[in-house]
Amino acid sequence: MSAHFESYERKDGLWGWQLFAANGEEVAGDTGQGFRDRTDAARGIVACVEAVLGATAKLATDVLEGAGEDDDQDDRTDP
Repeated sequence: MSAHFESYERKDGLWGWQLFAANGEEVAGDTGQGFRDRTDAARGIVACVEAVLGATAKLATDVLEGAGEDDDQDDRTDP
């Protein structure tokens, strides 16, 4: 099984979502905020995915821009 999101109705009547890793372990959730319906929970999932994709692209850009540099070397100079 691959990583996946699940939405669920909570005991308080609000909806939540969780992200599960391929091994079935929960790795993220809506932090208890709750959504008024399943559609809003789905929008929360989409927002999470979009945020992760944006973060991944930023990380990849940072890594590529620094390609070939020695990570242990301090590039700062003293004034």
